[in-house]
Amino acid sequence: MSAVREELRVAMGGVPQIVQEEHGEVIEVPAAALDGLAEEWSRCVSRGECAEPFLQPYWFSAFAHTFGESAPVVLGIARRGSELLGVLPLRRRSSFFCGVPAKTLQSLSGAHSCRYDLCSADGEKEVATHEIWRALRADSSWDVIEALNVPEHGGFESLMRWAAKDGFFVARWRTLLTPYLSISPGDPFRNCPPQQAGNRNRLKSYFKKLEKRGVVQIASTAEYTDGAFEAFVALEAAGWKGRDGGAIGCKPVVSEFYQRALKGAARAGHLRVQSLLVDGKPVAMELGLLMNRRYYSPKFAYDESFSKCSPGNLMNRESIQLAADSGVELYDFLGPRARHKLLWTDKVRPHSNCYIFRPNIAGRLRCHLIARIAPQLRRARHYLYGDPQAV
Repeated sequence: MSAVREELRVAMGGVPQIVQEEHGEVIEVPAAALDGLAEEWSRCVSRGECAEPFLQPYWFSAFAHTFGESAPVVLGIARRGSELLGVLPLRRRSSFFCGVPAKTLQSLSGAHSCRYDLCSADGEKEVATHEIWRALRADSSWDVIEALNVPEHGGFESLMRWAAKDGFFVARWRTLLTPYLSISPGDPFRNCPPQQAGNRNRLKSYFKKLEKRGVVQIASTAEYTDGAFEAFVALEAAGWKGRDGGAIGCKPVVSEFYQRALKGAARAGHLRVQSLLVDGKPVAMELGLLMNRRYYSPKFAYDESFSKCSPGNLMNRESIQLAADSGVELYDFLGPRARHKLLWTDKVRPHSNCYIFRPNIAGRLRCHLIARIAPQLRRARHYLYGDPQAV
C-alpha cells in the first residue's frame, strides 16, 4: 500500500499535503494504480448502499484497462485523516451528451457498467460528497461533470446538491428504469405481480416440455473458467443479440472487459454463473453477481431453438429460487424495464445521467440543452417510435 500512496503523491506533484481531519483532493493516476488502491477501496464500500459489485475497484479497473483508451484516471478522494471515506472515479473527455464539445470529467463507466455512483463508506455519504465537491470546485480543468446511469438517491445526487448550493448548474437525463424483486423468506415469488400469476404457473408445463427433450439440470458455480465464459459467449452470439451486433463476442474489447470484471468478481467471491442444462448442454445461462444478500443479473442468454419451452423464463425462475435459497433479499434484474422482466416484478429503480455545469454563460446554455431541449426531442421520438421502456 505504501508504494501506491507514493505513486498517488507523485501524481499530485510530489508536494506534501496538509492533512485536515476531513479533506478532499482530485488526482490523476494511471489505470494500474486502481489495482494498488483496491484493498483500501474495497474496505470503504464493503457495507451500506455502495456495497454493490459495480462500485468495487475491480469493476472500475476492468473498464479503465479496456475502454479507458490508455488515458489516466481522475480520482476525487475524500479522507478523514488517513481513512478513505469516498472515491469518485472519472476520466477526461472532450465532449458530453451526444458529442457536444466541452472539457468534461465523465464517470469511469459506460454501457456495460450497469450503473455508476460516487463510492462512499457506510454512513459517510454527506461528508464524502462534500469534501470531494470542495476539491472539484477548486479544480479549473473541467466545464462539465457527467455521470452515466446514476441510481436515484445515490451519492452523486448528494454531490449535485452541494454544487447547486454553490451556484453551479445541475441537470439530469432520465435513462434506465431497472426492475428489481424483493424476496420474501419462504416464498421467493410472494412479491411477484399477482396479475402475472397465470403466466408464471404456465412455466411448470414448459419445464415438463423441456424434460421431454432430455435430462434437465440446474448448475451454479462461483468460479470463473474460460470454458464457462466461452460457452456463454457462444450461446449469446447464436441469438438475436449476435444478429444485432450487441453480444459480448461481437467486439473483442467488450469480451476483454467482461473477462477482467468477472475474474475480479470471482476473486472477491461475488461471481455466480448459473446454467440450465439439457443433456449437459446449456440452453440458458446467466452471469450473475452476489453481494451483501443482493443478487444482480448483468448478462443473460438462451438457446432460441428451445424457445417453445421458454428457457429464458425458466432460467429466471430457477435463478430467483437459487438466490432465495442463499438468503438473498433482493434480486436486481439490471438494465431497462422490459416485458420479460415484468413477469417477475413491477417495481423499478430509476436511473439518470447527471450533470454539473460551471456557473457561466456556456454552462447555462449546456444546462438548458439537457434540462429543456433534449427532453422535448425525446418526447417527439417516443411519440413517433414508442418508448422502449413503456411496456
